[in-house]
Amino acid sequence: MTDTSFMTEQRTTINGVPTYWGEAPGNLTAGLVFRVGQADESFSTRGHTHLIEHLALAAMGQEHFSYNGSVDQVRTTFIAQGRPDEVRDFLNGVVKALANLPFDRIEREVRILQTEASKGGGSLGKLLLSIRFGPAAHGLAAYEELGLLRAEPANIDAWRRSRFTAGNAVLWLSGPPPDGLDLGGLPDGDRVPVPAIDPVPNTLPGWYPNRGNVVAVSHLHPRSQEWQLACSVMQNRLRTRLREQEGRSYEVGADYEPLSRDLAYTVHYADTLEDEAEKVRDAFITECHRMAMLGVTEEEWADLSLERQRGRDHPYAAAGRATYAACEELCFGPAATMEELNHEFDALTPDHLRHAWRRANQSSVWALPSSIGMQDRRYSRVPEGSTWSVTGAEVRHVPGTSSELLGEVLVLAPTAFTLRLSDGTPLSIPYDACRAVEMWQDGARLFWAPDGIRVFLHPIAWVNGPAVIAGIEARIPSQRFVSHPEPSSYEHPWQTQPSGRR
Repeated sequence: MTDTSFMTEQRTTINGVPTYWGEAPGNLTAGLVFRVGQADESFSTRGHTHLIEHLALAAMGQEHFSYNGSVDQVRTTFIAQGRPDEVRDFLNGVVKALANLPFDRIEREVRILQTEASKGGGSLGKLLLSIRFGPAAHGLAAYEELGLLRAEPANIDAWRRSRFTAGNAVLWLSGPPPDGLDLGGLPDGDRVPVPAIDPVPNTLPGWYPNRGNVVAVSHLHPRSQEWQLACSVMQNRLRTRLREQEGRSYEVGADYEPLSRDLAYTVHYADTLEDEAEKVRDAFITECHRMAMLGVTEEEWADLSLERQRGRDHPYAAAGRATYAACEELCFGPAATMEELNHEFDALTPDHLRHAWRRANQSSVWALPSSIGMQDRRYSRVPEGSTWSVTGAEVRHVPGTSSELLGEVLVLAPTAFTLRLSDGTPLSIPYDACRAVEMWQDGARLFWAPDGIRVFLHPIAWVNGPAVIAGIEARIPSQRFVSHPEPSSYEHPWQTQPSGRR
């Protein structure tokens, strides 16, 4: 058995907060982590956690050492690197700021966050999450932070009190906790479980067209060493083939994120020129099926073993282990020990990697440039519309509507409504499961379904439109409505806010 005593993390508690550290050279690095993230919010409150993180850091002012904050699927992290006294003062300051958020800065921080979002650049990984989960829980990362439109101090503070607590936090450090560290300002509270995994029903494996010239494939899979090892091999294969050998891609990468104790989410991606997109897509398909059928080579298996040993010998291995153990305890329960992980690795064979990839490949979701799509019939196109519709009272567009839209019909039923497009595609939303309703000052409405389908309605476009839309709204829970402060860009008879999948 390999000696791992040098990687053993230390654990204690500080003011009720579990605290892990492992020795590493250089400046002290520390992360105060709370078990709250994007997946904990609703569509109509999305952004509240991000706003709290910004408000807390805004209260810190400017510092000469390195610090930052981040919000991911299930965690919010405040991180700093510097001298022990600087890191101590930062952590103490974050705790004080969370206890007394500067609500007078809400308007400014909301503008900053909206500016950040306006830059675009949402990753394909987030898009593929939205295909799997829709605008809820783990799919919310792909959607607009609608909660910034209803960022009232009372709502923000209630969210802060329920999630940013000592019982819902951990601390990790790259060295012993500095003297004077005080986390006692965090309120008491219970650990909040991670949201349940609840995928949208889709026929998988599947694919979805995407704007831009990037090819990506995502997998939802059991958390296991064999999967992580298979992903490492796949990333190396794709980079070697697409960048080094064929010169078709500049960036070839992968992202991995655990979503629960048992499941994780992985995305492999590569950029490309438009005229090379088909060849990049075909390379992805070939390598994915080669892995599923043949697994890894002996040379690749030897490289994995060597890379694992390098990780054990790395000077930051103990600090990395402390970070892993802290976040694992916070989100999913006690972390596996190094002895357990080593025993699991020693029992693996290349065949385990092949079976892991084959299982996961059956539930893959692809994003492909819309100009090429997917020719392989093993993959189903994710539908643009709903797989169901309602029957009931029918409402049509007012006379004078463009011929492009004149064939649309709005169908109202007691529990749901359907917008049937001119080509017959149904867009259906159940009232009680509507994720959010965006409202504009001119009466325009955008309704979001659990599967990511959206329906845009404007009262002037439909016969008896105001009453029809009011009847729909009356059946939807009031907490799901979000108001925009301006009128929509709708110009009758043209519909500039299209319905369909996002």
